[in-house]
This record gives sequence, C-alpha cells and structure tokens, in this order.
Amino acid sequence: RETSSFQDIIQALLFSK
Repeated sequence: RETSSFQDIIQALLFSK
C-alpha cells in the first residue's frame, strides 16, 4: 500500500454508505 492515507478515507466513506 502506497497511498493508503487517502484511500483508507475513501474506502471508509464508501463502506459507511
């Protein structure tokens, strides 16, 4: 994982929906 900083946030938002 390289850009896990922003990817984690995006995934969290997508999973939250």
